Amino acid sequence: MASDTLYQSHNFAFHDAHHWEDWVELCCIANMDGEADVAGISDRLREERDTRSEDERDEDDEATVSSDEAEETEEAEEDDKHYRLVKDWFVSLANRAKMLGDDYPFELNAENSKLKLRATITPSHHLYVAFLMMANLHYFGTSQSDLTSSFETIGVSVFRWLLPSHANIHRFGKGPDNKGRYSGHIWKKITKLAKDLSCKMKCTRDEFAKTDNGDGGLDLVGWVPWNDYAPGRLLIFGQCACTPNWVNKQGQASGRVWGNTFDFVTHPMTVILIPFFLRTSSGDWHQRRKFDEHLIIDRLRLLRTLAGTAAEFSKLPALKHVATCLATKEGAY
Repeated sequence: MASDTLYQSHNFAFHDAHHWEDWVELCCIANMDGEADVAGISDRLREERDTRSEDERDEDDEATVSSDEAEETEEAEEDDKHYRLVKDWFVSLANRAKMLGDDYPFELNAENSKLKLRATITPSHHLYVAFLMMANLHYFGTSQSDLTSSFETIGVSVFRWLLPSHANIHRFGKGPDNKGRYSGHIWKKITKLAKDLSCKMKCTRDEFAKTDNGDGGLDLVGWVPWNDYAPGRLLIFGQCACTPNWVNKQGQASGRVWGNTFDFVTHPMTVILIPFFLRTSSGDWHQRRKFDEHLIIDRLRLLRTLAGTAAEFSKLPALKHVATCLATKEGAY
């Protein structure tokens, strides 16, 4: 995260407050004093807004302002609007703190007006910051591959929590550090998976490009084996989505889509893992109407699922970047 990137807060809608709350947390980490308050974030937001207005201004625009006084009044109203927004973000962050307790790497003052990075950062805090970075890949261009691949590795642990101890769980994604059961050309991978699941294929090799070493949108697979070769078993397919556009990707690992590849007797349950804190200030889902019929595991559920095991992920490539992120400071704002 370069020192100047936080002045480009990504053009999220203010309605998607969870993205802006992440931005506040990143600003807190980047500040030399490890703090961020409502007034400072409001100033930062106003400065960015003014910069964007200058960049987007049309030099040929003939519209005029009736008076300097009217312009000043409008600016003051905008300032008040953004200050109220930021105050709401801090209230929502206070609720994050309540939901996560000691696993939250920040503290808020009694007035919910100042966020502060904890003095002692635990493995759970490092894991939280890893998810924060995974949810904001646009700030971490050179680290993106390590972050997304590590997220798939973490997903394996989540699947182990979901399924019984005798289940088979594997990465299917094309991440660079996936050295597991499924690798190489997509046809090789899906034919091996079909054999593992005792499924017949509904497609042919010719339907795939010779250079296709992808995963078809399937990152994780898990199933409960039987002591026979007949098809039909408890099966879950997983998608690990670090993009803000995850809503439009959530069907890629579904049985409806993969039913065109495999002749399922029992369709898989689809699990979508996302590093976003997809919650309103009450703890309910943000924009629940956009969910498909899948199990959504967001940052809150990830951290609760992995409680007590955070230290196990300390060797992942993503955690190396977490240390760099925590050490990168831009100066007090």
